[in-house]
Amino acid sequence: MNSPKLLVYSSLFPSKERPNAGVFIRERMFRVGEKIPIIVVVSPVPWFPLQGFIRYWRPHFRPQPDKYECQQGVDVYFPRFTPVFYVVMQRFSERFSKSEVG
Repeated sequence: MNSPKLLVYSSLFPSKERPNAGVFIRERMFRVGEKIPIIVVVSPVPWFPLQGFIRYWRPHFRPQPDKYECQQGVDVYFPRFTPVFYVVMQRFSERFSKSEVG
C-alpha cells in the first residue's frame, strides 16, 4: 500500500521577500512533514497589472517572491493570480455607495 504524502496549499507562507509571513504555518507543516513526507508547497500570491506602476510611489508595495524556492529540501511554489473577485466587489461597493435609497 502506498504511504500518504502531503500537499500544502496556503495563501500565507514565508519567502525570501517576506520571511516573517506565515512562519507558524511553515513550522507546523515541516513538523508534520517529519511524519508524512511533504511533496510540495503551493502559496498563491495576488497580482494585478498596475502593481509595478504603484511601486514608483511605494517601492515596497506587495513584494513578489520568486516563483520557486526550495526551503529545507521542500519545493515551494508561489504562483501569481489576479484577484478578480476583489475587483468585482470593489466595483459593487462603488455602485452601492452612489445609489439612492428610497
